[in-house]
Amino acid sequence: MAAGPRVCILFADPENRPSCKGSWRPVGYVVRRLDVVRMTTGDLRSRGARGFELVIEGRPVGKGRPRHGRGRTWTPERTVLAEREVRAAWQAAGSPRIEGPIVVDLALVVTRPRGHFTVRGDLSAEGRRHPLPHRQKPDIDNALKLVCDALNDCAWRDDVQIVDARVTRRWGEWSHSRLTVSDAGDGS
Repeated sequence: MAAGPRVCILFADPENRPSCKGSWRPVGYVVRRLDVVRMTTGDLRSRGARGFELVIEGRPVGKGRPRHGRGRTWTPERTVLAEREVRAAWQAAGSPRIEGPIVVDLALVVTRPRGHFTVRGDLSAEGRRHPLPHRQKPDIDNALKLVCDALNDCAWRDDVQIVDARVTRRWGEWSHSRLTVSDAGDGS
């Protein structure tokens, strides 16, 4: 029997410094349930917005197109498995649910190809020519669609509740997706 995902659940203390409950394992999910989500919009903190953050390890995946054949329609298996991973990380975070308008921030972090480095480990000319991963999959709109659809009827009633979304893709040491969800407040 395969072992389940390895989880480290981090809770924000009153001074917003995360502390780990349990032992840290470098493989699996890193999950944080936050009392205050620090967003780029800054004004959410002053409103006392509540939310959560999920870090899903592994290469980011976009939602695949439905397939048709032999009189039926199905979702590609890679999409189904990726949606399960997102829901498993959400459940490991304690299954938080947000009602009302929602702000979503999704960061896709991908590793640089080997050709971007020299033998010594420095950035090569090719790596310097590509400071941003503009040629890397998945498309950011498909990655956002996968996460939003995976958390429908889980973290929120429907993804129509999302009133503000920000998606970024950047280089990193290890491939993962970081999803930050927070309450949008009263909109004023």
